[in-house]
Amino acid sequence: MIGVLWEDKRKGLDNYQETARRVNDFFVEMDRMYYGEKKGEGLQGKPNDMRDLTDHLNGIVV
Repeated sequence: MIGVLWEDKRKGLDNYQETARRVNDFFVEMDRMYYGEKKGEGLQGKPNDMRDLTDHLNGIVV
């Protein structure tokens, strides 16, 4: 059992750059949707902004 856990952990370490890039892309998309690229484009301050943001983010595969 320990060997299996170590192999899974090793695989995660081997792909850490890809994992970090995908997580970073997720947060960039979150900021883009919430704040927008120009004033007034994002969800910030709009009714149900957090619900709309989470609905959008739930569709993203990391």
